[in-house]
Amino acid sequence: MLEKGDYFTLFGLPQTFTQDLSQIKSRYHRLQQKMHPDNFVHATPQEKRIAVEFAATINEAYRTLITPLKRAIYLLKVRGVDIQSETDTNMPIEFLMQQMEMRERLADGEVLQVKEEVRAKLMESEAKLSELLDAQNTPLPLAREEVRKMLFYVRLNEEIIEKDQS
Repeated sequence: MLEKGDYFTLFGLPQTFTQDLSQIKSRYHRLQQKMHPDNFVHATPQEKRIAVEFAATINEAYRTLITPLKRAIYLLKVRGVDIQSETDTNMPIEFLMQQMEMRERLADGEVLQVKEEVRAKLMESEAKLSELLDAQNTPLPLAREEVRKMLFYVRLNEEIIEKDQS
């Protein structure tokens, strides 16, 4: 049976934000093969149940590690930092003003321009998180704030996608 630990350990990866996505995918497929139901045909009901639960953990780990925002949130959680995305609304006023302005422009029909800005902001956020979360002794509150900013950009990007599809 496979060892269960944090998602990085489960996939044999370093606990860093920067990851090789092809390596995550490759390890995911290997883990899936080990936990395939055909491997447990002659197992006891309890062993089958454990295998199903472990397969679910592998799937959740994959979804977390492959997605930059989820990976950053999880990495902070592993390091003892909760981003409190739903209850803590304390953000720099300049950032909040920028968000309001982008949403207004989106409502005014500047979809393409805002879409490009959001993509650029997401790329900036990923680069900054790589810098912050991959370094030793990073002040975690800085990384937490950047993750929360990224959360805003991801949500805005989702709104843009919805607007594009309607």
